[in-house]
Amino acid sequence: MSVVAIKRIGKGKFEIASDSIRIAGWFSQEKDKNCKLWKIGHLIMGTAGSCSIGSLLREYLENHQPKTNTEHGWV
Repeated sequence: MSVVAIKRIGKGKFEIASDSIRIAGWFSQEKDKNCKLWKIGHLIMGTAGSCSIGSLLREYLENHQPKTNTEHGWV
């Protein structure tokens, strides 16, 4: 199970944290501090779930910055 948590610590200020365990298959586990949290420009993203989906999102955001922080700005 992946955990990504965000806490509001003040007006316009947030803390973000995640676990660092990456699992491949049934038996292999690795610790990777940069696996689930990453920063691209002014965006800080946290992902949970399939690493392949998170990797695709990261690759997309490295080449396409959203215009606004709305569903229309991200498309």
